[in-house]
Amino acid sequence: MRSGRPSATATIVACARALAGVDPVAVRLLPPAVSRVLSVAAGARSPWLLDLASLGLVGHLSRRTKAIDRVVARAMSSEISQLVVLGAGLDARAWRMPELASAVVLEVDHPSTQAFKVPRARRLALAAREVRFVAVDFERDSLSARLTEAGLAAERPSMWIWEGVTPYLTASAIGATLDVIAELSAAGSVLAMTYGTPDLANVPAIVKPIVAPAFALLGEPLRGLMTRDDAAELLRARGFSVDEDAACADDAGRAEPWFAIRERLVVATRE
Repeated sequence: MRSGRPSATATIVACARALAGVDPVAVRLLPPAVSRVLSVAAGARSPWLLDLASLGLVGHLSRRTKAIDRVVARAMSSEISQLVVLGAGLDARAWRMPELASAVVLEVDHPSTQAFKVPRARRLALAAREVRFVAVDFERDSLSARLTEAGLAAERPSMWIWEGVTPYLTASAIGATLDVIAELSAAGSVLAMTYGTPDLANVPAIVKPIVAPAFALLGEPLRGLMTRDDAAELLRARGFSVDEDAACADDAGRAEPWFAIRERLVVATRE
């Protein structure tokens, strides 16, 4: 990752969300040149063609974003008032979700990504009550300490989003982060975590041979793939009960195209 620049995956996710039409704010967090290109592409948008051209990525990120939005909205309706977004990238929920009107949002990410994002985000109208940027270099900083310094109230339930991150982490890094989440989660806290499986069942067969090399070329190799049983055990061992674990689904019940990406979303509650 270059200093003062977001990661490649953060940029790609924001572009896909903008093209899918699920995040009207994303385009304003991207570099101007990218935003102009996206504005032209979105104006002539064909959902099917965009999904085909992106090998399912645009459609998948639309489904994933909507699925997690539903979990967040449900958590906020149960009077949870803290949202922690781990590896936030160019996420824009704090600026586009009215359900966060009474919530404090803590965005955790690498200092380089936040150096890029913060000045752009400061120009946007907040939907959340407050957003706090928590810069963490995971090779040097303590996630627990940084969140505590940022004012996370561990005695109150929190909603945690860990979206699109675990595939790039080692098993030890995933475990260490879950330890912190458990440490700082009061009973009733909710975690929404996405993950990929070792057999790449979530990836269209036609592109499986190039998936690992492509991510390695981007400088973000796939190191944290896990089975459904592995994910459940990681959470249970830290005091979470699994509420649901399924492929990110379309809330409209539409059939998925043959090239759909089926990343899994597990939702768990702190006991």
